[in-house]
Amino acid sequence: MIYYYLKYKKVFISILIFLFIIFILGFAVNNWGITGDDGGLLCHSRIKNIKDLLNFFCSDVTANNAGSPSNYQYNKQTFFAVYYRPLTYIFYYFQNIFFNYQAYYYFLFNIFLHAVNAVLLFNIFLYFSGYILAFLMALTFAFHVSMCTWLGWIASQVYQIELFFILLIILFLKKYLESKKILYYLFALLFFLFAIFTRELSVIMPIWLVLAFITFNCYKNNKLNFYNNFLYSFKLSLGFWFIWGFYFLLRLYFYPINNAVHSNFSINSFRFLFNRYPDFITLISNLANQSIYFLPGGNFKFKAILVLLYFVPFIFLFMINKNKKYILFFIFSMCLFLWPAILHLYVDRYLYPVLPFYLIIVLILLKINYKQDNLSIILYKKIIIIFLYLLLPFDIYILRSGIKYQSISYYQKELYFNKILNNKNLKNKKVCFLCLPAYLFYNSIAQYLWIKGFNKSFDIYYDDRTFIAHNFPEKQNNPEIIKLNNGFKFIIKDVNKQSFLTYRGNIMGNLITDKYLQDKPVELTLYLDKKYLDPDIKFITWDYSKNEFKIL
Repeated sequence: MIYYYLKYKKVFISILIFLFIIFILGFAVNNWGITGDDGGLLCHSRIKNIKDLLNFFCSDVTANNAGSPSNYQYNKQTFFAVYYRPLTYIFYYFQNIFFNYQAYYYFLFNIFLHAVNAVLLFNIFLYFSGYILAFLMALTFAFHVSMCTWLGWIASQVYQIELFFILLIILFLKKYLESKKILYYLFALLFFLFAIFTRELSVIMPIWLVLAFITFNCYKNNKLNFYNNFLYSFKLSLGFWFIWGFYFLLRLYFYPINNAVHSNFSINSFRFLFNRYPDFITLISNLANQSIYFLPGGNFKFKAILVLLYFVPFIFLFMINKNKKYILFFIFSMCLFLWPAILHLYVDRYLYPVLPFYLIIVLILLKINYKQDNLSIILYKKIIIIFLYLLLPFDIYILRSGIKYQSISYYQKELYFNKILNNKNLKNKKVCFLCLPAYLFYNSIAQYLWIKGFNKSFDIYYDDRTFIAHNFPEKQNNPEIIKLNNGFKFIIKDVNKQSFLTYRGNIMGNLITDKYLQDKPVELTLYLDKKYLDPDIKFITWDYSKNEFKIL
C-alpha cells in the first residue's frame, strides 16, 4: 500500500483534494435558485437547429440584452460594447439537456468545475515547490473567501470554465516544450480557441505567453540574447496570435466599432484610476484572503493597515529571495489578467483567474531551500506555512457560510416567483412589474418566468427606473402608488431607507422626478406609453411590509 502511495502520490493527493472540495462545498446546501443573469442565459441557450447554433456567434443575443423584458429598448451592440461569449450559451445548452432548469444541479456542476481547477493548480504548483506547499496553496485557492459572494451562482460559471481552459493551455504547452510533440501544441491552441470565445479575458493570452516564454527561456538558456529570445518566444506563440486575429476579425465583422455607443471598457477609465482607492484596497484585501466582513463600509484606511501587516512578512522574504525576476513576472501577470477590473470596475469574481499567480508568488517565497536558507529563515518560513494552514478552517467556514446565504436568498426568490406562476388571475395575461426591490429583481425577471412555464405568447414588462434600493430582507413601509388615467405616481415614505433607481433603462413611458430628498429621488410620476394602457395588462408590485408580490 505504501509502495503504491509513493508511486502514485500525485494522483492520490489530487483525488483527495477533489473529493474534499466536493464534500465541503458541494454538500454545504441542498437547494439553490435561479437569479440575476441566470434566467436570461438559460432562456437563450436553446438549440433547435444549426441556425440557432450559428446565431450565438453573430446575433445580439450574445450581447447585453439576454436578460431583458419584452419592452427592452434595443441598442446596437458594437465592438467595444458587446459581451461576445458565444460558447457560454453552448455550454449551458448541454447542461440544460441533463439538468433542465433544476438550479441545484447547476450549482453542483459549478463546484465540480471549481474542484477540477483546484486539482489542476495543485499539479502546476508542484513545478514550483514540494507537496506540502502545493497542497496548502491548492486548498487556499479552493476555499478563498473572495468567492463567498458568488461561487455557485449559475451565471458565474463562465469564470470556472475560462480558468479551466487557461490551465489546460499551460499544462499542454509545458508538455509540448518537454516532448516537442505537435499534438500537445494543437490541444493548447484548441483550448485557447474555447477560452477566447467563452470570455473576453483571454484576449491577453498571446501577450502573456510571449512574456512567459521570454522569462522562462532566459532561465534555461542565459546565453540567448534578448532579440533571439523574443523571436523564439514569438514563434512559439504564433498559433495563438492567429486565433487571436480570427477572434477579433469575427467580432469586428458582426459588431463594428462605433464611438457613439457607450463602451463597457474604455481608455477613459484610466482617468479615474486614482479616484478608485477604495476599489484598490478592497482588491488587495480580498486577494490576501482578508474579506473583513465585521468592518462597516468605508473603513478603507483600517483595511489598508491590515493588508500592510499581512504582507510585511512576505516583503521581507521577497528582499532575500534570489528569484525576484520570476516573482515580478507573476506580479505583472496578475495586473495583466486584472484588465477588466482596471478598465471597467472591480468585482470579487475578477480575482478568480488572478489567484493562481498570487499563490505561485507565495509558493516561491515560502519554498524552503535547505542548502541556501539558514536555520532562522527556515524556521521563519515554517511558522508562516503553519499559520496559513491554521487559517484554512476559518476560510472554509466563511466560504460555506457565504454559499449558505446565497442558497437561502436564491431559493427564496424562486418561492416568490412561484406565487406568480401559480396565480390563476395571471394565467394567459400580460404582466408588468413596478416598484420592485432592485436588490432582488435586477435582471432576467421575464426569462425566469418563461422558462418556469409562464405562457411565452404573453409579454412581460417592467420599468426598472421605478425599482427601489432598500435593505432587503428588512421589512419596511410600502411606497404609496397612485393610479392615474395614463400612468402611476410613486411616493416613498421611508426616505432614510429607500430611494428610486431612476438611472436604469427598460422604459415604458415618460418618467418625471417630482421630488428629491437628501439628493435622492423619492417621488416619481410615470406616464405610460399608449401600448401599456391596455386594460388586459396586470400590474404587479412588491409588498415591502410582507416581502411578497402583490397585484395592483
